[in-house]
Amino acid sequence: MEKTLFTSSINMKIDNLNKFCKKLKSKLENSSKILIVSHRKPDPDCLFSQLALYYLLKKNYPTKTIILFNKDYFYEKDILKNINDDLKLIQNKINESPNEIDLIIGIETTDEERLGLEKKFIDYNKVFIIDHHASFSIKESVYYLEENADSCSVIIFKLAEFFNFKLTSKFKLNILTGIIGDTVGLRYIKNKETFKILEKLYDEKIDLFAIIKKIYGFKFSEFKKLIFLIDKIKIYYKKRFMLIYLEKNKRIKRLGSFLEYLRLITDIETIALLVKKKNKIYGSLRSEKINVGQIAKKLGGGGHKYSAGFISELSVKKIVKYILNNLE
Repeated sequence: MEKTLFTSSINMKIDNLNKFCKKLKSKLENSSKILIVSHRKPDPDCLFSQLALYYLLKKNYPTKTIILFNKDYFYEKDILKNINDDLKLIQNKINESPNEIDLIIGIETTDEERLGLEKKFIDYNKVFIIDHHASFSIKESVYYLEENADSCSVIIFKLAEFFNFKLTSKFKLNILTGIIGDTVGLRYIKNKETFKILEKLYDEKIDLFAIIKKIYGFKFSEFKKLIFLIDKIKIYYKKRFMLIYLEKNKRIKRLGSFLEYLRLITDIETIALLVKKKNKIYGSLRSEKINVGQIAKKLGGGGHKYSAGFISELSVKKIVKYILNNLE
């Protein structure tokens, strides 16, 4: 079995954001080339956090080279590119050699797989990670983990305050988009601090509904293809649980958006979408009260407390049984 390349003697979680920022600032001042990495299979929060951090660092350190990387990102295929065309700055290949990179900042890169870097780049003496997922496992780096944050964008906003960054319209747009993405259109804000930040971000030029529609809306042609899912729904009324199981290998667009609308059904608390692809089950979990992040973690995945996912080789029957047993 191939060993993971760990070249660090560091094992440093920094609980205080100011301390983390001071350590990051020291590293930034001694770095020429900086790589900002967002997690694989990126969502709006990680992409727009990545861009917001780019704006912050470019303003404060204009002479430094800043590279944006995401292994799975393709600008031309991204439905969010109309929100901010600077997304095209994110590349899916790194042209520099590992020795040229002085600092790597990971955005929501909870483990090495989500980091998406070739092993030759992984030197944890160079790695700083910002995250808010309880399933975080890269503890060889310097990292700041704020589990109560509603989004990673919230943390980037607080970094901007530390660095005395003057809030530009583009920066505000990115932070707002990230928060909207991780709170499902501001519906699932759990931390009152987020409301205070939203007040600071208010800009009459930014159309919040347009952002929500871009992230969670779908075309009528896509909606028609989703209608068949109604027949796939199974309800466990005593558990207030909805199960959707699909055996289709063909990718169905906007499943995630459809799942968020199903969360509005008043007599359901928890939803599981299970899709079988080859010999694996790809699961998405949503809940209002149950910590599905913990359930997903036991099934080999992770995520947020009320929104999580996993990939498992267990049978559907075993997965459903495990979920039902944990709906207490």
